[in-house]
Amino acid sequence: MHDISNRYAIIVRCARTDGYNKPEFETFSGASMPIDPKNVVVLFNANSPEAEPLARQIVQLIGSEHPMRSTSDPEPSLASVIPDLLITVGGDGTLLRAARLNAELGVPLLGVNLGRLGFLTEIESHEALQMVPGY
Repeated sequence: MHDISNRYAIIVRCARTDGYNKPEFETFSGASMPIDPKNVVVLFNANSPEAEPLARQIVQLIGSEHPMRSTSDPEPSLASVIPDLLITVGGDGTLLRAARLNAELGVPLLGVNLGRLGFLTEIESHEALQMVPGY
């Protein structure tokens, strides 16, 4: 397993090519950046009883120096923090909220799924503590 500080995040943009049917993914290889685990923000879904404990474990595991954020908080701005990575613990809705908070900053997102579908999230909750440090 790799240490998170030795990995690089690649920003990926989805551009619709023919309406809503066929997304085309484009990787910007020049936009890679080192991730400092101390500069990671974790946003959790306040409506999920499993989200806060898992988010707390992730923060402790990676050694983040930022306080956890909750979906019940007023719309927080990340501009004062500008993390290297924003991890969401919840479902697709939590990830979409993080994308809205983060849209102008271009901070990479990593979603941990606690929801039913998890179409947008990268990691399932049962594998989060093993996989998050590898990012």
